Amino acid sequence: MSALKTINPEDLYSAIHQALRAWHQIDASGLDLFSGYLVMRPYTFDAPTLSPMQKRRAFNRFLADCIAGLEELEPTHAHVLSRRFVDGDLIISVAQELNVSEDQLNRLQREAIEKLCTLVLGQEESLRASHRERLLSVLPVRSYTRLIGVDTLQGALFDRLVSSARDQIITLVGLGGIGKTALADGVVRQAIDAFAFEEVVWLRVDQPYAQAKQTEQATRLVYMMAERLDATDADGQISVAEFRRRMHHRPHLIVIDNLEEELASPHLLVHLAGLIGPSKFL
Repeated sequence: MSALKTINPEDLYSAIHQALRAWHQIDASGLDLFSGYLVMRPYTFDAPTLSPMQKRRAFNRFLADCIAGLEELEPTHAHVLSRRFVDGDLIISVAQELNVSEDQLNRLQREAIEKLCTLVLGQEESLRASHRERLLSVLPVRSYTRLIGVDTLQGALFDRLVSSARDQIITLVGLGGIGKTALADGVVRQAIDAFAFEEVVWLRVDQPYAQAKQTEQATRLVYMMAERLDATDADGQISVAEFRRRMHHRPHLIVIDNLEEELASPHLLVHLAGLIGPSKFL
């Protein structure tokens, strides 16, 4: 499981070339790769409510913006991409316009796609660096400098958190002060480095929550999570429905710290289970 795709320049070249060739198609085939790139987020082309044609148009807007960015750096290469794929002109026509051979035009086209990939990768790497720092900023200040003697446990917990599709609610149980929070912190930092989750929320349960009635605990806890994610409805109000939609759309990690064992009631666990989707609770 991963919120973001592993960056592979060769795969990206093939995917962008395929997407350019499919510019005038009305289906969304070949676009799955790009749902795992932060650079695509503003275009929301993978929103579940969009039709295949709407997804293709959204993705074409992304490509058009990339070509416009390339034009500022390499106008000839950008022109080749526009003529060949946006306008749909044949190689021979574009070659004659630029007064080059068809072989030269093919080489220009390959170079143009490579430069477009370089542009996209540069933007993606910058966004991922910012994304990582933002997720790390929600974690509590480290209470340790190095974890010792827990490598096996940390590795097993990381695998369950990141690789397993079954373990969606994971609990760390033990006496107070034995290092549960430090272990969780170390594993969550690993998961952030692996870009395994779209968002991370770290909640520490306080005494007022512990004193609330059991029937109120789940509602209050979910509202706190939604508030941390700034999940709001059209009126700008915190919305549990919007929180659930986000949890089901992309993988989120919600860490609940200091939750006493007696408070982890069946009612609470059932309530959390209904929110999960591809997301996880620790």
